[in-house]
Amino acid sequence: MGFREDRLLFALSFFVVMVTAGGALLRYLDERPMPVPDPFTVTPASEEERWTLGLPVRVNRASAEALDLLPDIGSRRAQAIVDFRSAKGRYESIEDLDQVKGIGPATLEKIRSQVSFEDAPSRDRPITVTTVPDCECLPDETGVEKP
Repeated sequence: MGFREDRLLFALSFFVVMVTAGGALLRYLDERPMPVPDPFTVTPASEEERWTLGLPVRVNRASAEALDLLPDIGSRRAQAIVDFRSAKGRYESIEDLDQVKGIGPATLEKIRSQVSFEDAPSRDRPITVTTVPDCECLPDETGVEKP
């Protein structure tokens, strides 16, 4: 065999090896279970993410790092808020923050629109639970079943 036939034989052998390896790789990938994200899993936003989105920081859930983002709070006051919450319990309203050392009326006014106490129990409104009645899942006109 000449040089040209050797190159052709090498190219053909290389092609066969690559096709075989590619087929084996595809079979391996087909057999592996692919992770499918659960469309019903919702990860709640952290307090830092809520702040970034312009949402109020939930004082009863926030870490000291998240509270430090508020104007005129700083790391010491933020830690004092968390320590007070740990010692005395949840805050009901912004006026409860006045009990934390270093926080006065001026600071309360600056942060009033940027904090939330929504997870604190409210005395004014009852908690309501809404249930969804069972429904029959019938296919629509395309034949696809709806949940």
